[in-house]
Amino acid sequence: MTDANPMKPDDDLDATLVALVHGELAGDERQQALARLQDDPTAREKLAVLEATDALLGEALERDAAPRPTPSGIGVLRPLLALAALLAVVAVFVWPPSERGDEASGKEPGPPAADNQVGNHDAPTIDQQQPGIDNEHFHLDIAPRGGAESPLFSDAAIELHWHNKSDHDPRRPIRVMPLPFGETHDGVSKAVDRGTHIGTLRMAVLPVVLRAKITPPAGEPFEARWAPADGKFFQVRDERKKQVVRLRDFEVQYAGIRPRLVGGPTRTGWRADGNWGATHLPRSRTMRWFPELPGEYRIELSVESIPAPSYMPWPTWDEAPVTDTAIVMAGSVSDWGEAHQGLRARLVWSRSPDSADQTPFALQIENVGTTAKKYNYAGSTIAKIPQPLHFTLVVDGVEWQQRQRIPIMISALDSFQPHPAGVRRSLVVHPDYWRNDGKKLSELPGKHRVRILFHSKPSVWNAADTSIWHGKLNTPEIEIEVRK
Repeated sequence: MTDANPMKPDDDLDATLVALVHGELAGDERQQALARLQDDPTAREKLAVLEATDALLGEALERDAAPRPTPSGIGVLRPLLALAALLAVVAVFVWPPSERGDEASGKEPGPPAADNQVGNHDAPTIDQQQPGIDNEHFHLDIAPRGGAESPLFSDAAIELHWHNKSDHDPRRPIRVMPLPFGETHDGVSKAVDRGTHIGTLRMAVLPVVLRAKITPPAGEPFEARWAPADGKFFQVRDERKKQVVRLRDFEVQYAGIRPRLVGGPTRTGWRADGNWGATHLPRSRTMRWFPELPGEYRIELSVESIPAPSYMPWPTWDEAPVTDTAIVMAGSVSDWGEAHQGLRARLVWSRSPDSADQTPFALQIENVGTTAKKYNYAGSTIAKIPQPLHFTLVVDGVEWQQRQRIPIMISALDSFQPHPAGVRRSLVVHPDYWRNDGKKLSELPGKHRVRILFHSKPSVWNAADTSIWHGKLNTPEIEIEVRK
């Protein structure tokens, strides 16, 4: 009896699926293979694995487009790809979930916003956003993750909801490629060409890059580019897929002094992590977007095509479609305090649903003088000032004491780093680094007035160096409410 099924379960299934993925089946053979896939869930699962692994294999080859192989070469390539795909099945299934994958959203309500607070924005749904991008290849909607606002200094994100309109069989995936500063569209194109050109074939992909125009609550708009730190692309293989883009996945060109983070952000607050800043915002790499002021940040996102090769090109377009959204970073900011020897300070306090102890705040120091100033904000010194952080949390007029074992790593590069004139810097911490009679801020529910007292006094210094600053700075007070 003749088996009409072209995919024999034991011997030829994998090779036939590889041929189907690469477009090598035609006519009745292809139709029979598709019919088998409709009736056989095991075959469909294996096809999905082979498609995913095939993309990984193409990236791993990292070689220039090869000349057309001889028929014998094709015969060698096909079983090699099938074997590689099968060997990679385990790797595909044991990957941990990515932070850019689907995530559950939700926020606890915070306290009412005071006059100097930015917050309490209703969470828009996707339907309430701008119409989004819609062209023949895809539809894209964007919105802030978890609602219209996120706590200032948190690990905030936006969501990109992709609808892949490809009518290819199998579907042509949209590949969102990183575009770091210093890289060009041509450079990205060459990387995609190397990763998708295998022998006489090219894996069908639609590569794009993301560029954003960010309009902050104060100051001029600036450019941001999607370039996650891990350097990996994001692939929309299914008809619909959500891409979670953290704000720090965008690279920005930063002219000032980078913020000093004593700890690291969570989705809603702050954690004690002395390595976070050095790991995620290292000096050796381009700065990432980390909002330092409360208010609304407008994001105009463009989806740009990249130049296609002449051999088996992918789709391109001349004018990049644009969509936009806004995210509100919720918090409070004081006025500037009185200047002393060219420096002044203010307090910026986040509005977080977390415990008061894990709610981040920043001491911001601005040089309003005409020359650079040098000072230390942290470290060990014989001078009688707070240590290791050289500033004090003042609650209701009472100076609190720093607790032991504050997780801070101080680089030699931070020692007396010149603070240029006209530039602001942020030192981000949380209240858990201070105590009063052994009590934490979270143990004192109710309304409180808080401010920061900054000290700088070197143990020894060159008196001839007039750029060395020492003295005290007070910020004005902010009213906060500690929930029970």
